[in-house]
Amino acid sequence: MVKYSRKALQSFQVKALLLRYQLAFINFAKCTAKTVLYFTLFTISLMSCNETKKNTPTDKIISIYQEFVDELSSIRTVEKFKEAKQKTDDKIYQTLVDNQNYKFSEEEKERLNKKQDEVNELSQNKYAELAYGETTHWMYSQSTDDLTGKVTAYNATVASLNEVSINDNSTTRLAICLKYSSLFNSTPSSAFMICFYDNDNEMAHFADFQGGGIRVIFDNGEVDNTWALMDNHSKNALTSYFDKAKIAQFINKLKQSKKCRIQVNIQNLGLKTFDFDVSGLKWDY
Repeated sequence: MVKYSRKALQSFQVKALLLRYQLAFINFAKCTAKTVLYFTLFTISLMSCNETKKNTPTDKIISIYQEFVDELSSIRTVEKFKEAKQKTDDKIYQTLVDNQNYKFSEEEKERLNKKQDEVNELSQNKYAELAYGETTHWMYSQSTDDLTGKVTAYNATVASLNEVSINDNSTTRLAICLKYSSLFNSTPSSAFMICFYDNDNEMAHFADFQGGGIRVIFDNGEVDNTWALMDNHSKNALTSYFDKAKIAQFINKLKQSKKCRIQVNIQNLGLKTFDFDVSGLKWDY
């Protein structure tokens, strides 16, 4: 039997210990490398999923809308505006055709509706600015008979600048709406109405009794309470119409004014006042 000195034994023990640490380090490195590899593959997979998610028809349509919005600031003529709008509509139509079997979720529908509302408001304001040479809060639109292709109605709407609380969680704004239509009459006629613009869950309604009519202040003038509303026989009314005899007079007032304040009686809330920027109204009907 070979005998080793104490010094030699200690040297062997140190070498064994070092070898043990080296093996442990190698195993650790292998595990670490494997972990890094798995993590890298997972990250790539996750990025791929996110990329696929970003390429849904909803994201493509919103991206097309955003391109149009970004382009608006550089458009200087009505013709260029119409070209950009038509190009945008064509792109969206083609996207829908290419993905006709795609089922939009409720969340996606909500996103699209919100974006569409935003784009409509911006484009209507831009068109008014280009067509009439000024920026306005009025939004203009047309209604077309899908059978004949003829324009059957012209509309102009402006929403109040302020909101009114209905309860702790809900608010509403008022809108002034002008309409000139020949759809139901042989002779085109004008209609003037006030309605709730963004009414959370349709919780706000005009009270059955509005007194002699709504109270109005144009610019910095006096309170005018001569504007009668038509009798509203329906409960929970969301819209009130002006007396036809007063429509032309009120529209002329709007054209001559920059500001307008309207006070109405809201069911269960009482009298509430809404402020409007009515400058720049173009209405020749």
